[in-house]
Amino acid sequence: MILAGQRNDVLDVLPAFDVFALPSRYQGLPTAIVEAMICGVPVIATAVNAVPDLVIPGEAGVLAPPRRPDLLAAALRHLLDSPDLAAAARAWVGDRYNEFALREALTAAYRPPASAVRASR
Repeated sequence: MILAGQRNDVLDVLPAFDVFALPSRYQGLPTAIVEAMICGVPVIATAVNAVPDLVIPGEAGVLAPPRRPDLLAAALRHLLDSPDLAAAARAWVGDRYNEFALREALTAAYRPPASAVRASR
């Protein structure tokens, strides 16, 4: 295990990973998972908050319950023995989370609904 600290070249480094693990107890929008998937790295993560929206077991990685290191370890072993999951994760991500898609989603989230715009006129 290497704790590399802050990196500005994440997308260059990630393809060298065998597995990407994110054992969070809480997680907002897990962009690090998207980055790993885009690079074709299989993902193991804890099933917290928005993580299950990205990591679809068997399609885009493996989920483990939080605070269960034994199950996380078993999932890591499974991923290391199943390199086909990396390709599946990359295919699942596709263009869902590219720069354009994320910009559109954020713009839509902050844009007032059409009914609010009409009411203010």
